[in-house]
Amino acid sequence: SPVSASKAAQEFYISFGSGQTLSDEWEDVPGLSAYIDSTKYDRIKTVTFEASMRIPTANGRAYAQLFNATDKHPVWFSEVSMEGNTPQLLVSPPITLDEGNKLYKVQMKTTLRYLSILDQARVHIITE
Repeated sequence: SPVSASKAAQEFYISFGSGQTLSDEWEDVPGLSAYIDSTKYDRIKTVTFEASMRIPTANGRAYAQLFNATDKHPVWFSEVSMEGNTPQLLVSPPITLDEGNKLYKVQMKTTLRYLSILDQARVHIITE
């Protein structure tokens, strides 16, 4: 009798690293960039942007987002934010990667210009 093969979901993480900001306007975090080719992932189910952040002084709010540097626009719905000095893992709602090989950068800002630290940032891809 025929046997059908089923494919299990797969998870991929693209790590960007860590950084910090004092800026109250969006700025690229130096060194936090990666090329992601969305056509290399078979049947993408969901993609999220994940960031672990903290503000040592607990003053203000810190923000991070993914930025498509190839097409020069923020990745819609990738913005995450937090308050406080306790590190928090923040996960964006599902995002859509633009088709093809694109350069993505991590950007940060803070409301009160106090040091805001990004302990890690990554893109999480789940395929069907």
